[in-house]
Amino acid sequence: MIRTSPSPRFAAILAATCLTGCNSGTLVVGPAAAESTAAPIVIDGLFDDWAGLPLAAVDPVGDGGDTGVDPVRVWIANDDRYLFLRLEASGEFQLDENHALTLCIDMDDDPETGEGIRGIGADLWWGLGERAGRAHGPDGSFAITPVDFGFHGAPTVSSTTFEMAIDREAAPAGMSFSGAPLRLVLQDRSVGDSGLIEGDAFPDEGWLTYTFDPTPVGDPESLAIGRTNEDTLRLVTWNTLWDGITDPSREESFRRILAALDPDILALQEVTNHEGVIERIPEFLPLDEGEWHVLGYGNQLTFSRTPFVTEWPLSWDPLHDRITLTPIELPDGRWLVLFNAHLSCCEAEQDRQVQADSFIAYLREITDPANENALPPDTPMVLTGDLNLVQGSQPLTTLLTGDILTEQWYGQDHAPDWDGTPLADQVSRLTERPLAYTWRSDGGSYWPGRLDFVIHTDSVLAVDHAFVLHTGQMSDATLEAHGLRAEDNDTASDHLPHVVDFRVLD
Repeated sequence: MIRTSPSPRFAAILAATCLTGCNSGTLVVGPAAAESTAAPIVIDGLFDDWAGLPLAAVDPVGDGGDTGVDPVRVWIANDDRYLFLRLEASGEFQLDENHALTLCIDMDDDPETGEGIRGIGADLWWGLGERAGRAHGPDGSFAITPVDFGFHGAPTVSSTTFEMAIDREAAPAGMSFSGAPLRLVLQDRSVGDSGLIEGDAFPDEGWLTYTFDPTPVGDPESLAIGRTNEDTLRLVTWNTLWDGITDPSREESFRRILAALDPDILALQEVTNHEGVIERIPEFLPLDEGEWHVLGYGNQLTFSRTPFVTEWPLSWDPLHDRITLTPIELPDGRWLVLFNAHLSCCEAEQDRQVQADSFIAYLREITDPANENALPPDTPMVLTGDLNLVQGSQPLTTLLTGDILTEQWYGQDHAPDWDGTPLADQVSRLTERPLAYTWRSDGGSYWPGRLDFVIHTDSVLAVDHAFVLHTGQMSDATLEAHGLRAEDNDTASDHLPHVVDFRVLD
């Protein structure tokens, strides 16, 4: 996936900043102190780990104009490595697009340094929807990207609630996140017809202060790269960034990573050189007996240790061709129906919705007992691959719940699991970091996101173990133990391998 640069509209916001945002006689009410809270938060777009943590502040609903972004509640916490924020808004929006909500932080408790925003002296500000900002410090004043201050946010699709992390070990412009109490303001810096900033601010006046809680939290539990149970089926899904496996400058990194992961099923995307990859996988992953079984269509290519079902009794209609059906025969004779997908990228939201609708419509057909060729009840099914879910939440809602949007084309909604419930979305984190992204572009304006999914029928499949591998975020000892190098993932692809070990339920 290739994502674009920030909108040029950001220049207008910069030009208007000091009309109302700087120290120009604006009344500033004193700080509201958020309770210091040490907690083991994981940035995964799920929020159970925030339960019971103190609310930092509340803002009235609908008090900031009609820009579409209305922050109403904020929580703040930290662990030994990260500053965490949870933001709740009154309506759904996309965190990284199409708004001017800006996070402003004073890192040295000095309103006279940095940029004068709401009286706090912002040493760092970051336009969330414009994906641009600046840091001011002893080293100078610099435009920044997410990697400069270790910024992460989730979920990647639109929502009313988001969680964010900032790396306390980052030092943008020579400033530190681990010293003095922080002052924070969230301001919607949308520029109105008058040329003034007209969006909401959080808080309405003054700022929030936060002092890091020194209570040790420690690193998250390190997730094993090897299987925790040998009696499992290991699926690895990976977008290889346009034939990375056959690129001489990248193939050795792929070799090391795949050997360490040792999959039973390997679902690859962005593969156009099928023949070259089919030659290399047996070299990278030699089998003690038998051979790899391969099925490819479009830029999706799937490898399996066990045979494919060669005589699929059903039509592929109405399944979209960006979703490749791969029925696999398991060792016990049951089938696993795998869908290896690479949904449309970037701004193609309507295309992704149609592709999601087609998937649910197809599940409805192949599980309908009135269909004489329907699958046997309780056949395990998995949808995996680079789903490119980067805008609205509806395509993901469709894939999980069966809510078809284009019913005029694809028919009525369908509860997709065998027991009439939604499918399960396996959200996995990095092996040694409290982060759940599967794609990153360190030189770009987008922060890391979750694009590579494993969605499954959890009525008949249980997840035994799961993780996302990013060698650049692993300890030297773990890398050495598995024959990996820190640069392997960054060399191989902009996507990371997502690994899930399944148990088939009786």
